[in-house]
Amino acid sequence: MQRLPLKRAEEGMVLFKDVKTPDGRVLCSRYTKLTKDIINGLLRAGVTSVCVEGSLSPKELKEQLAAMEQRFVKVKDDPVMIALMKVIALGFVEGQKG
Repeated sequence: MQRLPLKRAEEGMVLFKDVKTPDGRVLCSRYTKLTKDIINGLLRAGVTSVCVEGSLSPKELKEQLAAMEQRFVKVKDDPVMIALMKVIALGFVEGQKG
């Protein structure tokens, strides 16, 4: 599963989670295969991101890990925070294995 900006969604991707309005109405249900029309409809409805099945590409994984490291830069001297960062990074990597 990966969350991505709706603008990066492509035809053929399959939703991992329902897409809902802020008040809880389902716009698109889990397992829906995205089409251009569905993507455009969600964009018009104000949806900004979706969760889709599948994993990140190696480049996307590297970008996610770099962004996570950047979030921890202010606590780089705290051993507890560094251990936490490593656990999170391991979760990213293990999550790609399915």
